[in-house]
Amino acid sequence: MEKGVTLIELLIGLSLMALAFTVTAAFYSIGVKSWDDGSWQTEILQHARVAADELVNELTYASEVTVRGVEGRVDYIKEVNGIRKRYRFYQLGRQLLLRLPAGVSVPVASHIDAVIFEPEGKLKAGDVLTVTIKTEAQDMRSEIRVSIKPRNIK
Repeated sequence: MEKGVTLIELLIGLSLMALAFTVTAAFYSIGVKSWDDGSWQTEILQHARVAADELVNELTYASEVTVRGVEGRVDYIKEVNGIRKRYRFYQLGRQLLLRLPAGVSVPVASHIDAVIFEPEGKLKAGDVLTVTIKTEAQDMRSEIRVSIKPRNIK
């Protein structure tokens, strides 16, 4: 009796290994696509959250808020050590920017498709500002809505 592997046995073994490799590669590519989609969804949600957090942090302590929804911006004043300082949130392209009192604008978040401020006009004491932030990237979409009640409007 000779020891060894016949050609047929070798071909069957190689075919089974090729089939196992093909199935593994298919599942791997599905996993990579899911990972990539999840990463983009997390990315755009993070941008929306950062924008919402910054808006809430800034506008909660504003002493005057004027919404110019048609222009996609909100102007506000904060008092710092008794000095009134003007700020502005606005959208330029796909970025939300904050203009500082010195006239310099700094980016707050990107991947922003729309920032909607409601209601229009100058807020009065007790008014609530509603902000809707829409983000999109790689066919992933997100929308966050926050309500802000400025505390220092008199």
